[in-house]
Order: sequence, then structure tokens, then C-alpha cells
Amino acid sequence: MEQMNSQKILKWVNAIVVNEKTSLCGELDDNRAIMESEDSTWGELIGMGFDIIQTDWPLLLRQYVNEKFKIN
Repeated sequence: MEQMNSQKILKWVNAIVVNEKTSLCGELDDNRAIMESEDSTWGELIGMGFDIIQTDWPLLLRQYVNEKFKIN
């Protein structure tokens, strides 16, 4: 991540759930964010340094980011 940051490369992760057996982001996915904890999923992805989170739930993600980081 540091190397990509130094090269100003945006990091994109996919949190969309394909099916119950396929996790594209190490189980840090949309379903878990909604059913269990936004902090331990989307928050973890943000904490890892991802700039873009692809999601089926953009409004919920935006609300989470706005509340978590006090963005208007």
C-alpha cells in the first residue's frame, strides 16, 4: 500500500457479494457490513488504505463514511 501511495495509485476494493461461497475481499463484504458491523468491514477496508470501495449499497457506505469521519 505504501508503494502504491507513493506512486499516487488509487486502491480499489470490491465489497460486493457474488454468492454465499465467493468472497472477493476476505469476508470484509457488504453483507457482513450490513448484518454485523460497518466498522469491522467497510471501516477495516478504509483503515487498510483503500480509496474506493465498490458496493451494492453506496448510500449506506456514504452515510457510514460521513458519520465516521464527520464529513458533510
